[in-house]
Amino acid sequence: MPKDSDTLSALLDQIFGHRLPPAMRARWLANDLDAVRALTQDRESNADVIASMVMPCLLIVGEKDPRLAPVRQCASELSNATFVSFPECDHAAFAVSGDLVIPHLKAFLSKVRS
Repeated sequence: MPKDSDTLSALLDQIFGHRLPPAMRARWLANDLDAVRALTQDRESNADVIASMVMPCLLIVGEKDPRLAPVRQCASELSNATFVSFPECDHAAFAVSGDLVIPHLKAFLSKVRS
């Protein structure tokens, strides 16, 4: 995570380019960077809880995301998971691409409501 807002701004441009809406960009740049760095650090594992989760879960990941394998593994361990991956997307790209995500989200919610 960058140490200053100029470096963060350049990183946001590199990762999201034109896909990042101006309001979301402004919110990112207004963050306390020390807090964001703390948030992105390694966390305790929740692996011991996954097997007991029975609620419907939607797991979405980009195929260029370094977290692809762990997310896929998690989906295989959940009893009620829907797994969706997006080709050519990294960790953040699909998050600002509603045209990719919304159809899967609607289908998931429709199935859950039934």
